[in-house]
Amino acid sequence: MGRNTTAMKRGWNYDIPNSLLKAMVDGTEAFKLRKDSASVCAGYQAGAPTYTLAGQVDGARVSLATAYSASGSNRFSAFEINADTGATDLTGDTYQAAIKGALTVGTTQTNASLMGGLFSLDVGTVNLSANYFALRGHLDFWGNCTISGTSFVGALSAYVENEATTTVSASQYLMGLDIYQVGAPTVASGGFNPAIYVRCSASAAAWQKTLLVGANQHCIIQTVSSDKNIRLNGQTYTTAASIVGVQVKPRAGVNMTNEVIGIESMPGINSSYTGTGIVCFKAEPYFGSTTGALSGDVRGYEVSLGAPSGVGTQSGGCYGIEFINNSAKSFSGGIYPIFVNTHGDAVAWSGLMKLPDDGGSIADLASNAATINAVLKVVVGSTTTYLVGYTSYTAS
Repeated sequence: MGRNTTAMKRGWNYDIPNSLLKAMVDGTEAFKLRKDSASVCAGYQAGAPTYTLAGQVDGARVSLATAYSASGSNRFSAFEINADTGATDLTGDTYQAAIKGALTVGTTQTNASLMGGLFSLDVGTVNLSANYFALRGHLDFWGNCTISGTSFVGALSAYVENEATTTVSASQYLMGLDIYQVGAPTVASGGFNPAIYVRCSASAAAWQKTLLVGANQHCIIQTVSSDKNIRLNGQTYTTAASIVGVQVKPRAGVNMTNEVIGIESMPGINSSYTGTGIVCFKAEPYFGSTTGALSGDVRGYEVSLGAPSGVGTQSGGCYGIEFINNSAKSFSGGIYPIFVNTHGDAVAWSGLMKLPDDGGSIADLASNAATINAVLKVVVGSTTTYLVGYTSYTAS
């Protein structure tokens, strides 16, 4: 053991009154050790400030209880490292860290669970009522800070680097983040067990984006099992508000020659396979068995068309629904823009359509003949014609 007993600037120094063994570097304590007993080392602290740590429990672990103070802030750890970049500009290809762990996997390893770092929070029989995390990243902006240039700043970072040829075999996974749960907890009504929970301290501190996918790739979300689907906002609200389950609002902010599409759905059956049917969109408003009175309408689909008065000339049309027949194959049941099925319960349809009496723009209650009571305006090609309605008819 090296010791400088004269200047005590470099090497080991034993502080007899405080029973501390100090490692000195240029007159500064690099770290110090203290013994609670002849065989138990209380703790290890690099840098300042220094906290009092406790002795071992069961011969292997460190107890934080003996360092606890009811009147203190109690921000202590079994192992703590405080690093500081100092005033030196570290610009360049530098990766500096307070703690760095590296595990090199040899060529003989084929079936082992290996980790560069492992953090475990073991919870026994206890009721938890605070914050508990096996791993927490804390990014603290305690001073004024400007993030500029090409910067990525975060509390946690997962980085996968494929420097050589990386091959992922069938049914195997290469992930940036793996979230795995064993066993299902009992979740009471109003409780939650999410794989990821995004939160903020107040509405004024809300995240600008909950999820933002960077350039060069799509946001691809899919399930592995064919009998599992992607479910969005499937919940029952207990606070009165304007409930919108999903909102999609893509907008063009640049001159372009292609279309803006809000939602595109293209379900299908691949070649050489059989099935029963294909449904692109299904609308089915839900009523509970004892739903109370509703003051408004029930609509399967609602199309609202409009544009501000200052919008420029539109060379195309404006349609609520457009039907395009792209079939190169005939169907035994025929091809129709609209198919209305017979009613499926005890109440029959009231009619095919309900139209406004707007003087002929769409429909008009006619009075030019005794038996004709309405006309329906239809444009065929560029020619306007009218479908005639009668006051009564004789059923076949």
